[in-house]
Amino acid sequence: MRERVIKISVGLFGLEYELLEYVREEEKNIFFKLSFLFLVLASICIASSIVLFFLICPILWVAMLVGALLALILLSIIRFSILTIQRSLFEEHIPEIPIETIQPLNTKDKLHRFLNKFKFPGIESIMRIIVNGIMGFLIIFPIVSLLHFKGLESLNQQKRDQVFNEFISSKTNTFTSENNRFNDKIKQLEKNLFSLASIESQCGVYAVKNRELNKLKTEQTQYKVWFTSNLEMESQRLINNLSTKYFIIYTFSKAISNPDFIFVTLAIFGLLFYLHYLQHSIKSNETYQYARLAKEKYVSIVMKDYHQTKLKIEKTLSNKFPNHKIDLDKISRWKNPPFNTEEKIIFPTRNSILKSELLLALTTK
Repeated sequence: MRERVIKISVGLFGLEYELLEYVREEEKNIFFKLSFLFLVLASICIASSIVLFFLICPILWVAMLVGALLALILLSIIRFSILTIQRSLFEEHIPEIPIETIQPLNTKDKLHRFLNKFKFPGIESIMRIIVNGIMGFLIIFPIVSLLHFKGLESLNQQKRDQVFNEFISSKTNTFTSENNRFNDKIKQLEKNLFSLASIESQCGVYAVKNRELNKLKTEQTQYKVWFTSNLEMESQRLINNLSTKYFIIYTFSKAISNPDFIFVTLAIFGLLFYLHYLQHSIKSNETYQYARLAKEKYVSIVMKDYHQTKLKIEKTLSNKFPNHKIDLDKISRWKNPPFNTEEKIIFPTRNSILKSELLLALTTK
């Protein structure tokens, strides 16, 4: 089991399996821990992704299928973040200059020295923090919801009832407004009919107004019937839609107030940080055999490829220019090709001199 998990780390984190045979057992335990913790994170990520898509589409087989795909995407991003932690094949160490005399420092000097020693994260580290932060929160919220699924169901049922009550209230207000409009028109017509009832010369107008009143009452009755049937149909449709609906933003906002949220957050981000830390230790700590062996192997590959390429170029140039001997190392501006981190000093450093020293140098034989 242990060896199988270690082999998994070869594929997951770009390790060289042939180098693992030469490392110590305690170092192999680090590879085992790295792979095991990543598999734990993968299990958590799969569960979280399935819960997330179940909240979006409460069909279990769809949530499992799409959730597994989302988990694969999240794990690939996290794995890429871990994989890109590599050590440079060639590092130039700046020699330390010993300080012979130590002068007392005031407060400003101490602060300035502290800021000089403190290393701010580079763009690579900042991007790594942002990406892993987003991935972490995509895992945390569904996991907290899963841990309290019964409470989550109760909260969403309350939200469903609230939405339904708001719908009924809105429809009732609409009906009341429309019905009041009918009542106002009816009252106005009845008032006009009352004033026309005692005038015989207005009999024709009275009949017209009376027919208009009867028509308006009929329209009011039809509107009440239509509203009742339409409200019943739309209410049933809304109930069917809400019965399986989860409110994701509302659910996640309630998850923050859950006591387990802080614990889950620390656990997930701690796991992400520890995975990156283990990878950094394996690849950069020279006390580990794997880091040293891997560096020697990659440097030898680079140097071999460089020398082969150099010989091919020199051979090609010799064939084209047989009268000229060309040494690429000699004409290169770098001391250490192909790493090219130390530049040759072609011209001596310029020093400023006085005019009298220049004249003296010119006149002196």
